[in-house]
Amino acid sequence: MSSLFDRRQLRRAFGRAAPNYAAVAALQREVEARLLEQLDYLDERQPARILDLGSGPGRASGAMKKRWPKAEVIAVDAALPMLRQVPKHTRFWRPVKRVCADVSSLPFADQSVDLIFSSLCLQWLDDLPAALVEFRRVLR
Repeated sequence: MSSLFDRRQLRRAFGRAAPNYAAVAALQREVEARLLEQLDYLDERQPARILDLGSGPGRASGAMKKRWPKAEVIAVDAALPMLRQVPKHTRFWRPVKRVCADVSSLPFADQSVDLIFSSLCLQWLDDLPAALVEFRRVLR
């Protein structure tokens, strides 16, 4: 299957944007805020492990770590420079782990994740059905 997107070019483009991304990404902030509001519907459930797929600079990762301080929150992004921005949106006493990976091929064990969060990442995938199968594989 031919790729719709040049993965290396995407990583480079997001990597170049990383230092200023949080400040200029107005649409991303709005969508992220609305998705974070939806977490209220999880009732009293306390997820133990959360993946923030396509985390970008980690604003949502930081918000989820604040909401669930005992949870292991993992920011996953294909652009390493984006992951380097994550500590700016978190607190040292509430660290968020960072993993540089393609969300289509997650480096996590089967049934090892309680919650997957993703904001404006899925449109960059070549094979959405295959990625959803991968998400299901890692969910408990």
